[in-house]
Amino acid sequence: MTVVEVYRTMLKSRRRPKTDMHFLEEARATVLGWSMAFLYYSHDILAAEEGGTSFLPVSFKKDTDRMRNAVLIESFVFTTIHKHFHDEPYYDRLVELFLEAKETRSLYRLKGTGEADSEVNRQKKHFCILYMPIAIAMIMSNIKDDETFAAAKQMCFVLGKAQSYAEWEADPEVKEAMANINVVPSDVFKVVVDERNDIN
Repeated sequence: MTVVEVYRTMLKSRRRPKTDMHFLEEARATVLGWSMAFLYYSHDILAAEEGGTSFLPVSFKKDTDRMRNAVLIESFVFTTIHKHFHDEPYYDRLVELFLEAKETRSLYRLKGTGEADSEVNRQKKHFCILYMPIAIAMIMSNIKDDETFAAAKQMCFVLGKAQSYAEWEADPEVKEAMANINVVPSDVFKVVVDERNDIN
């Protein structure tokens, strides 16, 4: 799972020794990875997008059924986060990230159609596939600086437009930005772009 791999990469870069808590932290990263997947799945159900409906039973085809089940799944996501993370100092930031993801997908879906669709889909993928797993790992690693999160998000948008990871890594803008956010290793971007390529 991408979130777990990104989190492992973050820990390795910070040279944190493995402890008895390491397994628990990876388990928590797994919970967040599945929560992220279910959040996106609930939106796909509601929007009747390809990929969200292909695995659904026939009974889900009715608009009311789609809406009810999408709301239930989304509620389950935030209930799960509260159950497992409400005592963590980073709980509020975690909830804010998931709310941002929810709003991002909803707003992109409300944008125009036609030629705008390809750009909408790119922006959605940049956030959902590239940025969010990294942001989750950053939050779990107790990174708190808003500018670091903003820079990581921008790097993900640049990565999403690049033809390859090598092209992204060679970009002067990326080199300068990565020098300023050295708490986030470039290897985590390699993990998410590999995941994007697998999906595509």
